[in-house]
Amino acid sequence: MQVDPTSLTFTAQYGGSNPSPQAFLILNGVSCIDYTLHWSASEEANWLSLSPTSGTVSGTNGAWVTANVNAAGLLPGNYSATITVDATEVSSEQNASVSVTLNVTPMAVSISGPEWLNPGQMGTWTANPTGGTSPYHYAWYKAYPCLGGAAASNKGISPNVAPCDTWIQFGGDNQSVSTYDYQDFKLKVRVTDANNQSAEDEIYVSVGSSKKILSQDQSISSQSVLVEEPRQLLSSQLQNYPNPFNPTTTIRYQLPVASHVTVSIYDLWGQWITTIVDGDMLAGEHTAIWDGRNASGDELSSGVYLCRTMASSFSQAIKIILVR
Repeated sequence: MQVDPTSLTFTAQYGGSNPSPQAFLILNGVSCIDYTLHWSASEEANWLSLSPTSGTVSGTNGAWVTANVNAAGLLPGNYSATITVDATEVSSEQNASVSVTLNVTPMAVSISGPEWLNPGQMGTWTANPTGGTSPYHYAWYKAYPCLGGAAASNKGISPNVAPCDTWIQFGGDNQSVSTYDYQDFKLKVRVTDANNQSAEDEIYVSVGSSKKILSQDQSISSQSVLVEEPRQLLSSQLQNYPNPFNPTTTIRYQLPVASHVTVSIYDLWGQWITTIVDGDMLAGEHTAIWDGRNASGDELSSGVYLCRTMASSFSQAIKIILVR
């Protein structure tokens, strides 16, 4: 007795759809003699099924058997089984077998959303899991890359508002998150399914205007440096005093022309806290006072916050430190 092929390989994603069925052919093995063999096929794995499981073959006529895989409930990994084909008319040494391999690949996730933003522009990113078993749980993380000095000197604020390349969780257990910033940042999501299987993905978000990559001369360095074309800011440096402060700090800015101005406070993850200025201002120097409270009047805890001033096409941000 013969079978063809002698091995079958299936691939399925954990939690995904089942792979397509595959078939093998049973032959009596003696094509020159016209006699009939009664055969039966059996498998040893509960994730594998056969159709049909018995029949006859005679002469050169073979019998096709279809192997079906049900990967539901199987965790990622490699599985193997053997299909045994027996015939009552031949000895056990002449029986045949088919080896079956099933590769269950892990669940995966991809982040969709913008890879470039203007400074202060809000963006939204969504985690898209494939495979796995619902319900899913989402953990979002944000980090600032460790930029070189050439890049850092062209940023509106220092790149190290948090330790660079340090992932800090934010955003809660949500499939989508929204945030903005004034410098490049990275987002990472970890998705965990009902069976505690997980997958991760990352995205790098560039922040700035007319950003481009310039390569340094090879005699100087083989590294590529990320630089940003200068962006027009307020006519003089945005400042606050004192810094650190408690209980109030004065924010000073100057307008080259009359503009509508907003001065707002955010946490390091771009979440709005309060707006202390929102109105039309004449050209010249102006000040605003922040008392370390949110829009509801609640006192905030010690920490680093961002103060963003926007006027017409101008935008600038600084870090301010509250010490209780």
